[in-house]
Amino acid sequence: MTAKQPIHAALPIALGLSALILFISAGIALLLDRFHKSVDAGPQNLIYHTNPAAVLQACGAVLANPQAAGFPSATNGIASIQGPQTGVNPPANLPAAIRNLNFEFMTIQGNQLMIYFGGGFGHWGFSTAPLPGGAQLQLIPGLWFWSEFGLPPNPTKVKYYRTGELLIGGGIIATVAAITLQIYRRRISALIER
Repeated sequence: MTAKQPIHAALPIALGLSALILFISAGIALLLDRFHKSVDAGPQNLIYHTNPAAVLQACGAVLANPQAAGFPSATNGIASIQGPQTGVNPPANLPAAIRNLNFEFMTIQGNQLMIYFGGGFGHWGFSTAPLPGGAQLQLIPGLWFWSEFGLPPNPTKVKYYRTGELLIGGGIIATVAAITLQIYRRRISALIER
């Protein structure tokens, strides 16, 4: 029995180290899941929680008369305005369906209006015409959602924190196994000493 004792002694330690690695991995996975969730929150809000018909109607009103909506005259065929995300109050004549979106900026080029959101890690937004490439989704006829880094997952179908939760579960199982084996090893040692 003494030849087997070193294996029994090493097994709880190995399981304990495995549990520690699983808990550290779970913490990292939870942070990454939170990061992905925060990155996807803005685009998901536009796709799943914004009224696309109201946005399209507002875009049509702006395209019909850009200057009345607060756009300056076009320079080199493009007119643009800054939005609340940059700290600028949008023009008062801008339709409320767009003004309340907290956009970064808007551009009009010909008969296409684009609303930009985001910043340093990429942009996303609405467009009244399909773009030549990139991730896009037609929300309703005449209005597309576009993104420089892909379409966000549907929040009702994708659960965040799944990887971290599984790793935490594995860490708990490994911890319980390590404690159980340590108790078992001590009881066996006590029985052998008798």
